[in-house]
This record gives sequence, structure tokens and C-alpha cells, in this order.
Amino acid sequence: MPNEDNAAPISCQLVNYTLSAAGSGHQPYEALSYAWGSESTPLHIFIDGQGLQVTENLYAALLQLRDYYLQRVLWVDAICINQQDDQEKARQIQSMPAIFGRASHVIVWLGKTDAHSDRALETIRLAAGGLPISDKSTTERTKRENSVATLNLLQRPWFRRIWVLQEVSAARSILVMCGPIKINGYTFSLGLKALNLSYNASPGLESMIRPIIYLMRGAIFRPDHVTYEHGNLSLGELVDMYQTREATKRHDKVYALLGMCSRDSSTAGLLPNYELPWHALFRRVIACILPQTRFIKTWPNREIAMIKSKGYILGQIQEVEGDHSRYDRQLLRVVFYPVPATSSRESDRVTHWVLQASAKPIQKGDIVCLLQGALKPSIIRMCEGYFSVKMISATPQRDGRGERVYDMCQNLLHLKENSLREMLLIWNWNICQVDSKEDQLEALTNLADVGPEGVTDMKAGANRDFSPIIEDIVTIAINSGDAGHLMLKHLLDHSGTNIPISDRVVKMVVGNSVSGVTIMEQLLKHKGNSLLISNEVVEIAAANTECGCEIIEQLFKHRGDSLHISDKVVKTAAGNAKCGYEIIKCLLQHSDNLYIPDDVVEIAAANTECGCEIIEQLLKHRGDSLHISDGGFARAAGNTKCGHEIMNQLLQHSSSLYISDEVVEIAAGNTGCGHGIIRQLLKHRGDSLNISNKTVSVAAGNIGQGHKIMDQLLQHSSSLYISDEVVEIAAANTGWGNWIIEQLFKHKGDQLPISEKVLEIAAGNTGWSGPMIIEQLLKHRGDKLHISDVVVKIAAGNNEWGDCVLEQLLKHKGDSLPNPSQRNWSKWKGVSDPMMTLHDDCIVYPARCAYTARRPSGDDGSHIR
Repeated sequence: MPNEDNAAPISCQLVNYTLSAAGSGHQPYEALSYAWGSESTPLHIFIDGQGLQVTENLYAALLQLRDYYLQRVLWVDAICINQQDDQEKARQIQSMPAIFGRASHVIVWLGKTDAHSDRALETIRLAAGGLPISDKSTTERTKRENSVATLNLLQRPWFRRIWVLQEVSAARSILVMCGPIKINGYTFSLGLKALNLSYNASPGLESMIRPIIYLMRGAIFRPDHVTYEHGNLSLGELVDMYQTREATKRHDKVYALLGMCSRDSSTAGLLPNYELPWHALFRRVIACILPQTRFIKTWPNREIAMIKSKGYILGQIQEVEGDHSRYDRQLLRVVFYPVPATSSRESDRVTHWVLQASAKPIQKGDIVCLLQGALKPSIIRMCEGYFSVKMISATPQRDGRGERVYDMCQNLLHLKENSLREMLLIWNWNICQVDSKEDQLEALTNLADVGPEGVTDMKAGANRDFSPIIEDIVTIAINSGDAGHLMLKHLLDHSGTNIPISDRVVKMVVGNSVSGVTIMEQLLKHKGNSLLISNEVVEIAAANTECGCEIIEQLFKHRGDSLHISDKVVKTAAGNAKCGYEIIKCLLQHSDNLYIPDDVVEIAAANTECGCEIIEQLLKHRGDSLHISDGGFARAAGNTKCGHEIMNQLLQHSSSLYISDEVVEIAAGNTGCGHGIIRQLLKHRGDSLNISNKTVSVAAGNIGQGHKIMDQLLQHSSSLYISDEVVEIAAANTGWGNWIIEQLFKHKGDQLPISEKVLEIAAGNTGWSGPMIIEQLLKHRGDKLHISDVVVKIAAGNNEWGDCVLEQLLKHKGDSLPNPSQRNWSKWKGVSDPMMTLHDDCIVYPARCAYTARRPSGDDGSHIR
């Protein structure tokens, strides 16, 4: 009721008002949103002449709102709801969204004015209008004072209360008041965004402020003609956002959210009931969100729960950043754990999630999991013996990318039982520090406050074997590129030294070619001598082709002489194609008495990348004691890249060692550097080197270096026997067969056996050398060669170079060539050749024989004929 005297008692009248009969749109009353404040010094107001005690903060609000002359119609919960009747409160709570949604204004009362509040509101107002808050003469000190005043205003109790969320989320029009100063709610939200305040000095304040400011900003966009509807967020999502807010009764931390969440049958058992004990209500909330949870433990008057469940590790948080365009969400970069059902594409393994803002800060290294029975993934943080829940219902926004990630998570609901991990979860609704160690201490403190049984239950339920979960996390980390080791470092830094690291995990790390070094350094640093380094771990490190040497160095640094180097490690290192040389060098430097097994030289000699350097190190450190077997020479002879260098090393070291026919044969067939190997053998062994018939045959068939090797053999031994088989093999050589045939003619002349089979093989040669071999044969034997129907038929069936072969045959034989017009030419040819036509009983070919242009070049760049 109005009164001109501020000192006069506050008098009010109760009016019955039926919302359902009031129609749509704004109604002629205002709703007050305020923090109750302390009840220790109540003040009296009068309702229809009867006294009623109210808190000091409410009294100040009513006094400020009282007009001198006009009545003011208000809805105030402390007055309009019988606070002594829990059943009435339960009924009225269900109507509060409609009450605040229909009000002409929702008045947000922040409290009495003080020395800084006026300054803060003026700063916010100017920022919202884009007006200069200060001029050039304004000092940095003044700017800091403006910022401090604003932060102080934001720390007022109203911003921490749970009920104000529902009140402003339903409002269509908001008026913010602090003492006599008023500012429009939309202006208030715009100004705070424009100020871009730094919250570093007030940890946790930003996460408290951002969601409520977002709700205030949205008030003007809510249509007047629509009655209040339930929101589209689940109860789990709302709890994630607002669990740390304050309430006079703990029940209200749940009931205040029911009016904001989506209608769901799972929330049917959560209707307001203040007679239900808090710990029972807490259990119901958890069962609503996690319906298949096996064990839930809660305590009276404590906002902490112990949950035993099974879950699947989906991934890990790689990056976290706020969304500066909106107050109610955050951006996460998530690395997913590879599962067979998903694509191996990078975009399906690493993605960005847009999530609602959370009351508990999400950090890099936090774990994304899907708890058994849950509809949405959770985000948890590993502590010593348990996981701390940070978001129980992490729901990516439903954009194109987020929807796909969401669907992927849903598909994991039907995973096999042995893929699920046992987990002990602690869900603490109290405000906690950002640092997880402090978070962990606070959780234990809360359990200790419950009594000895709280800590006992905690210890009894603690995860005894984290190994399967650690394996999942390390798998994620090693597949996360450069950020993987940072994620694991964060996990180890904040989870203590008692996390078990299994032998399988260590093997995974040392075998990783991208992040193995950095991740291994973290494990060695945090676990020290307790980290198990098995023989197999060292073997896997020795096989790592990218960073094996660096990992071996790490192991020596941390374990020194106690690091066991087995025979298999040395062998594995000798076969490492990329960094085997560095690893062998490292092993020899750290182990003076390193045993070199007999077959290490063989393995190194077969190493095509760094075998030469490895042999050099072995010879340098072992000298004459290094055992070199015939197998070592054989492996060197077959090495296609550096075999000639290795052969030179071995021959210099073992000048008297017998070179078997097998070694020479292998060298003759080496398509990469056989020529160089044969040269080394001839240089060091000379006439004592036996050249077998098989060696000559192998050289004749070598498509890479056969021409050079054959030249060496023929120059070395003018009496070298050339069998029919050798000529046939050379005629079939698709690479250098023509050059080999020419060399054979040069050294053997008329003694070279040329059978009709040689012609047939050459006619069917599908390589570029086929026509040139025919040319060589016709050149050297001319009319002595009999060209049978079979030869022509084979040439006609050669789909690669058959036309050029036939051209050579026509050129030298002319009319004596069997006339294909008298036979089924298409049958001979096998397929129709567009390059050839039949005209007047003659074969007509285009004027081309492209083999001359396609001949490979010799060492000097000239074409070889």
C-alpha cells in the first residue's frame, strides 16, 4: 500500500488471482526475484492488519518499491506462499514458472545500495550503449576501480541463488534494482558482455554469472502471447549447469530446476515433496539420470554421492574454451577412443563439441565416458582411486557435426560387457576449486564430515585396478598427436602417483612413433623406479622406426646399468630400417660388454636403409671378434639399396672368407644394386670367384640390373658358358633383355644358340625390349631364322608391343612371312587392335614404332639398343 512516509510500517493486502482465467500475455502484477538473506534479524510487515516477519533484505526491497500515492501489485514468495506448510509450497512451486512468465515485469532486487553499486550500474549502462566510460584524463586506477565495483556487484547473493534461474528464465521483461537505481535487464546483460571483465581475481564467478546473464538477455525475445512451456534441457543438463548454486533448503536445488527442464517420464518421481529426506531425493535424481546404476550412496545433509557403475571410455578433452558469442555454452575439442565401428578418418576421431556451460569447470585431460544406462555421455576427472563427476549429461548442441557425435555415443550403449569398465564415481555438488587436487581434498573432506563410514565406504569402493581405464586413456593420448602428451601430463599431474601403469600401457607408449617420447617422459617422471620396464618393452622401443633411439636414451637415463638389453633387443635394433643405426650406437655406448648375437650381422646386412652404418658401428666396436657368417654375405647380396656398400665392408673385414655360389647368385638377381655387389665380389675375390650357370641365368632374368651384371660376367670370363636357357631367359626379360642379347651376341657371336623357342619368347615379351630383341635376332641371324606360324600368332596376341614385333618381322621377312589373311587373324590376335587394319591381303600398320621413344636410358643418358 502507498505511503509518503518512509518510516511508516509496510502494509499489504492479499488478493486472490486465478492465472488460468486471466488469458494470455502480461498480467497486471509484478513478480519479485530476490535473495532471502539472513533470518537472524527479521522485520515486521502487516498483511491485512496481521503482522508477518520477513527478512531484512525483503523488507528493504518492499520499502524501495512502495510508491507515495499508488498501490503496487506484487507477487512475493515469502508472502504469497505459506512457508510453514510444505504441501502448499510443493503445490505452488509447480506454478512458479507461469507466475513469473505472466508478470508484467520481473523485478530483480540485488539489495541495498552501497559505495560501489551505483558506480557499477552506471559503468554497465554506459557500456551497453557503447558510450565512453571514461575520457582521456581518466587514469588506469579509475578503470580498475570501475571493474572492481562491477565484480563486487556480481558477487551479491542474488546471483548465487538457485531459484532466480527459473524466475528470469520465465520472465518476459526484467528490471534490475539495487537500492533506488534501476536498469533494464537487457541493458544489464549487454553492458556486462561489452565490458568483457576479467574474472581471474574471482575464480568460479564467471561460471556463476554467464548462464544467468544469458537468461536475462533472452527475456525480451520471449513472446507475450505464449504461456510458459517447459524447456528443452534435461534435468541432468540443468544440474550440470547449476548444481553449485545456493538454496535455503537443499531440496530446492532440484525442485527449482523442474520447471525449466523438458517434460520426461523419468522425472515423474521428482515432484516437489519436502517431506522426502534430502539424501533420498538425491538418490532419486541420480537414478533418474543413470537408471542402470548398481549402487548409489548418499548421506543426510550432504550434497555428495558415491556411485558405482560401469562405463565405456569414449575419449578425452584436448582443449577447452568459452564461447564469447554466448554466455550459456563452451567449446571443447574431443579426441575419441578408436572403436572398430567408427571410421578411421581423422574427422571422426577428433571433433569439436559445443556444450552448455557447466558449474564445474571442464579441463584439458578430462575424460569423456558413457555410463551404463545413460542416454548422454558424462565428463569425469581421474583422482586417486575414483573419478570426480564434472558433467553427468554432456550433450553436444544439435548442429550437423554435433548430431553425428551424439549418434555415435548412442551406438555405444550396446557394447559388449567386457568393453565396459568398472568405475567408482564421486558426484559433489558443492562449490569446488578449479584445481582437481583441491577438488579431491574437498570431496574427501565432505565424506569425512559424514563420519568414519564415509571414508570407509570410499576406500572400500575405490577402483583397485585402474589399468584397463589407463590403457584406454593412453590409447587416446597416443592418437592425439602433439597434444597427447599434454593431456596425459595433465592427468598424471592431477591424479597422484598411485595410478597403476600396466606393462601393456608402457608397450603401447614405446611403440608409438608420434608421441612415444613425450608420453614416456611423463610416465618415467611421475612413476620413477616403480614403472615396470620389461624386456619386451625395450624390444618394442628398439623396433620404433621414428623415435626408438630417443626412447632407449630415456630408459638408459632413468635406469642406467639396471636396464637389461637382451639379444632380441640388439637384433630388433639391427633390423630397424630408419633409426637402427642410432639405436645400435646408443646400445654400444652404454653397454661396453654388449653381447652381439651371431645373426645380428645378417639382420643388419638385410637392412636396406641404414644397414651399412650399423655394420660400421659393429666393426668399430667389435673388430675381429665380430662373427660374420655366409648368411651375412647372402643378406648383403640381396640388399637392394646399400648391399654393395655392406658387401665391401664385409669383404674388407673377412678377406679370406669363402664366398658361396648362393651369394653370387643372390647378387646376380639383385635388381637394385646387384651390379655394385658383383663388382665388389670380383674386386676382392677375382678369379677365385666361381660363376655358376645358375648365376648367369639369374643375371639374364634381372630386369633392373641384368644388363650391367651380364656385361661384368662376360668381361670377367670370356669362356663363360651360355646355355639355351640363358638366352631364353634373356629373351623374356621385359626390362633389359635386348641389351643382354646384344652383349651375348657381342661375346659369343655365331656360337650363341638361338632356337625357335627364343623367337617365340621374344615375340611374346610384353616389355619395351620385346621388339628390340626381335630386331637384334633378325640383325645377327637374318635369313637363318625360321619364322613359324606360332611366332606370328604369339606376336599377334601380344597386346602391348605385338604390332611393333610384327612390323620387324614384315620388314625382314616380307612375303615369306606366313600370310595372316589366309587364317583367322582375329583369333590369332585375340582382340581387335585399332592400330592395325587388313587391306588388300596385306597388313597395314600406322607409321609408328613407339618403342624407340620409350627405351630406357643408359648410364650416360643415351638410348640403349
